Amino acid sequence: MGGLDDMPMSPPRRAFELTIKIGGDTWRDVLRDLLDTARHVEQHGPQCNSVSGGYSTNHIVDVRVDPDMTHDRYVDQLEAYLAEQLAAECAPTLDHAQSPDRGEGPEGVTP
Repeated sequence: MGGLDDMPMSPPRRAFELTIKIGGDTWRDVLRDLLDTARHVEQHGPQCNSVSGGYSTNHIVDVRVDPDMTHDRYVDQLEAYLAEQLAAECAPTLDHAQSPDRGEGPEGVTP
């Protein structure tokens, strides 16, 4: 009770994760920076981490690489995660307003 086994499982992560966050003064600025950033990512590959600020836009590019993650391992972890989520959704919940031993609601009111 209260141990690490009680912690909810986190969703699995792929071997490569690319996170791009772009801000801009206008939508057009954001789109232009997105295209420039895509070129940067393509040119530099997994070493494309970047932080940039300009006149009308800024971006952050972050790459996370897990060399131990394989496709099969990801699928296994995903299936386990989804099974845990389904089990949690289907698990009965105790209504805290109802007494578990007497079936009474607040102040002795029977539902």
